[in-house]
Amino acid sequence: MNQPAAQILSDYDLYLLGEGNQLRLYDKLGAHLATREGTEGVAFVVFAPNAQRVSVVGDFNAWDGNRHPMQVRGQGYWETFVPGTKPGDRYKFEIVDRFGHLLPLKSDPVAFAAEVRPLTASVVVDPSTIPHPSPAPADINSFNKPISIYEVHLGSWRRSVERDGGWLTYRELAEQLPAYVRDMGFTHVELLPVSEHPFDGSWGYQPTGLFAPTSRFGSPADFAHLVDAFHKAGIGVLLDWVPGHFPDDPHGLARFDGTGLYEHEDPRQGRHLDWGTLIYNYGRTEVTNFLLSNALFWFDRYGIDGLRVDAVASMLYLDYSRPANGWIPNKHGGRENIDAIDFLRRTNTEVFRQYPHATTVAEESTAWPQVSRPVDWGGLGFGYKWNMGWMNDTLDYMSKDPIHRRYHHGKILFGLHPADAGEVLLRGQALKPHPSLMARDGVAYVPEGRGVFPGLTVKEIFTLALWSASLDAGEGRARIDEVLEILPKLKDFWSKRAGQLSGGQQQMVSIGRALLSRPDILLLDEPSIGLAPKLFQDLITPIRAIQQSRGMSILLVEQNVGEAFAVSDRVVAMKSGALIYEGLPADLTDRTKLLTLF
Repeated sequence: MNQPAAQILSDYDLYLLGEGNQLRLYDKLGAHLATREGTEGVAFVVFAPNAQRVSVVGDFNAWDGNRHPMQVRGQGYWETFVPGTKPGDRYKFEIVDRFGHLLPLKSDPVAFAAEVRPLTASVVVDPSTIPHPSPAPADINSFNKPISIYEVHLGSWRRSVERDGGWLTYRELAEQLPAYVRDMGFTHVELLPVSEHPFDGSWGYQPTGLFAPTSRFGSPADFAHLVDAFHKAGIGVLLDWVPGHFPDDPHGLARFDGTGLYEHEDPRQGRHLDWGTLIYNYGRTEVTNFLLSNALFWFDRYGIDGLRVDAVASMLYLDYSRPANGWIPNKHGGRENIDAIDFLRRTNTEVFRQYPHATTVAEESTAWPQVSRPVDWGGLGFGYKWNMGWMNDTLDYMSKDPIHRRYHHGKILFGLHPADAGEVLLRGQALKPHPSLMARDGVAYVPEGRGVFPGLTVKEIFTLALWSASLDAGEGRARIDEVLEILPKLKDFWSKRAGQLSGGQQQMVSIGRALLSRPDILLLDEPSIGLAPKLFQDLITPIRAIQQSRGMSILLVEQNVGEAFAVSDRVVAMKSGALIYEGLPADLTDRTKLLTLF
């Protein structure tokens, strides 16, 4: 049924907005080209539930708030249609609070573009002029491929000689930066926040326009062109995303309708003491809907490949960087921000549901558990956790005289000890063996098995290589030499059946194949994933027998195996954040050489 000419939002729109499930909020709020009764113009919608009056002002009405007052619908959604308004027109909202006070003119929270700072007006955009970038390679975020990320601030990477050191535009960057990132061997680029922000010195980490690529470097279409150039170069694009706080600039979200609409009213909940910024109220349905929709917006409109979420630690804790009497506990009396946790989990769930090939990365600097574990496993649901100390610790380590570095290996190893036993990014390098390790002669690498041994004991799975010979686990351990003779005969069996096996069985098959090459070193990547300590000991016993009979060195990369993990001769492990190694060949006993394996 057609809506009356005066109405922009449908009743169903208002219903979804009210329950917080309008995941394409950017299609409903903001400024959108429209036609009403044969007249072209722009439909404006803004959320300001505590306002007494709202008008849209701009180039089209001489910035006169009396010309185009808006009408309120539902729970505080103000809307109007302005005929004759066109793309490129500047606009803001004039808001009178519930006490009759005229507020500073407000930029549109859902604007797709803005003026170049220090000007702050929003700009009407025709979305049909923004091309959708070509997709990145389908497996760009695959866990089975190495990932190496080039982190860059577009405003300081290079400057324009022709403009006396001015910024490069998005299109100029597209001609230089993708090729540079590719030629340097990186798989991804991470762009420091590109959302519109008023202060250059913030590097984008204090945004006021979450839906608008900053106009410093060009138009939204120009930014889409940059993303397209990265994808055509085979580079994945990650954006820094800042849902943790926002600045208190008067034209922005701060006290948007005269109240703490996007932030908390109480400064003990609503203001960062360190940064002087405001904290989103994650307990308000409309606020989390706004933020979640913004996360999805960048995937939908600009085809990005992932989000690196800034300052997650500050979102998780109510007492983050606060004095003892400067915060309010949650309903259980604890320090955890329950609303923020729910928001992060929902955001990750929706991103991976709608964009299965995407990823998310948490910049989380504390010991919060299971940051990168799935939500249904009790985790926060991120794809990765950012290693906060990698850059600073590595630079500090390398700055020391080489003769002194052996006393500071903890600078390198500490970053490998996350409280969460999930996927961790070492400031741009996934916690996986370096490709040079797998390319070395005499080294066999077996990746972790994500299937986690469903339906079979470890003994049953590890004796997969003995299966066709009808040897049980006890005989197999006692007759390990005979087992090694049998292994080559099972090549055909493995080739024909590997595709029908579970993930855990496939890992055991991989171990068997690796043994066939008679390596000097066998590297097993987290073989204990999903195993109880007793089952892991059952796995260690036959591995130990094989290593003793073959004289090989077996390296186990482990992060979370508990007290039951006993390290034997010639086994290397990562336990409690430290590499433990015994009985390695002479050329690997040097700790520095050992570190080069990872």
